[in-house]
Amino acid sequence: MKHRIRSIALALMACGATSSHADDKSFKLSGFGTLAATHSTEKNADFVSRNVPNGPGHSREWDTLMDSKLGLQGDIRFNDQLSAAVQAIAFKRYDSGFYPDITAAHVRYEAYPGLAVRVGRMAMPIYLVSDYRRAGYALPWFSPPVEFYGNGFFHYDGADLTWKTPLGEWALTTQAYTGHSKFRNPDRGFFSANQIFGATVTGEKGDHTLRASITNAKMKVTSAIDPLLAAYRAAGTPASVAVADNYAVNDLSNTFVSLGYMYAPGDWLVMAELGKTHTEREALLAEQTLGYITIGYRLGSVTPYVTLARRDTSTANNVQGVVPSLDATLNSAIAAGDVSQTRTSLGARWDFMTNMALKTQFDHVNLDSDSAGGLVNRQPGFTRGGSYNLLSVAVDFVF
Repeated sequence: MKHRIRSIALALMACGATSSHADDKSFKLSGFGTLAATHSTEKNADFVSRNVPNGPGHSREWDTLMDSKLGLQGDIRFNDQLSAAVQAIAFKRYDSGFYPDITAAHVRYEAYPGLAVRVGRMAMPIYLVSDYRRAGYALPWFSPPVEFYGNGFFHYDGADLTWKTPLGEWALTTQAYTGHSKFRNPDRGFFSANQIFGATVTGEKGDHTLRASITNAKMKVTSAIDPLLAAYRAAGTPASVAVADNYAVNDLSNTFVSLGYMYAPGDWLVMAELGKTHTEREALLAEQTLGYITIGYRLGSVTPYVTLARRDTSTANNVQGVVPSLDATLNSAIAAGDVSQTRTSLGARWDFMTNMALKTQFDHVNLDSDSAGGLVNRQPGFTRGGSYNLLSVAVDFVF
């Protein structure tokens, strides 16, 4: 199964699934897409898998746009050393619109065999499936586990340096990168990651793949909480100013460390990733511990799988007796940062024809006490904690 996954992924990464000019070796055009629908049993809030304002649950019985997408990518090779790629994907956005975004646009120069530099827009290389995270056909799941892949930063603008070298029986790929990124969250405003510095090491040996990464960035969040922190600052006491300074997310140093492993001998598939975020001080940006494990087995053209995922958040301490008229509102915002939950997923992938796969997935989500998980658009009748179920179906394709 590993060779099958790798061949699909490489085809999408190289954008060589098909060529629009069969007789022209220098230019390739290909695409991928997903037609998806998701149902949630939670009627007092909406489930969202990305940074969108609503989804299935309270707003609608079934959501057909949240995970649907259409992507195109063009690759051009100028010579043996110089190449370029551009990718655009249309999907539902933070304002509920469905329109394209440039998700990749870079130039690559291979200075020496195994040593290459890229400049432009590229995928954040912090996950096992970073390079093809949005191409559903290359993934075993209906969608990546949101407990681990729920980070809104899909790509960054900057540069990277990649070095490929053998180490004994292992093939190592080391990647160093720097740049900046941003995205818009419907509830909490603009998220920016500046001064990104990171490194990723991927090792491959037979059926085994290991990937480790560390990334540090200066985080900035512009959101509805800013006027509240300004009010603390305006109160003018040392304690209130300290609260404003402490809880603001402005050039806040944030580090993300992750470790991934894939084992795919024959028809088996085992994937697991662990991650940890750390901030330099208490802030509304909660620290998180993330992880999942997926086990699948291919039976002919059908691959059933099971996934267990967990997201644990460590929110800041409550504020008491600083500005009594403001403390309750701030504490409510702090509590909203608790998105701890556990998910159990059962799914199956059916490769029913060339370049097309039908997927279905059932999820049972348990929310921690006082946690709203990833649910948004919460109504007065919503109760933190508890559980809900999801049923999803999708057709993934490449062309």
